[in-house]
Amino acid sequence: MESLGFTEQVNEKRSFKASIDSISDVYEFVSKTLSRIDMDKKYLTLMETAADEIFSNIAKYAYDGYGEVTIELKVARGRIEISFTDSGIPFDPLAAAPPDISSNPDDQRIGGLGIFIVKSTMDSVTYKRDGDRNVLALVKTIS
Repeated sequence: MESLGFTEQVNEKRSFKASIDSISDVYEFVSKTLSRIDMDKKYLTLMETAADEIFSNIAKYAYDGYGEVTIELKVARGRIEISFTDSGIPFDPLAAAPPDISSNPDDQRIGGLGIFIVKSTMDSVTYKRDGDRNVLALVKTIS
């Protein structure tokens, strides 16, 4: 596959069963799509990790039974955006209290560390409820 310059535009969209069993397919989708772009490998790893974390949370908590997650990956002019859309229970992960990372790990409450890491590594993380859907978008700008 020919490598694209970072000024090239990419817009790929795919739906996945909201299941932990789909995580390898999600990882492959993000990895193969972003590997077409000429960028530093550290950014590829960062985006793969963030996608893994967000998808895993949706798969574990958004549905009580079957559901789907649509992932849209856009790259244009040095900007990567990954959006996750699901029709699971309404949940704004950005409204959750941040984890207390200064205390002893044994005393910390379970949960919240993944979204904290994603928020810390992305340039922008936004959530909106669009009708009956959760839409979470991650943006990373690469100079």
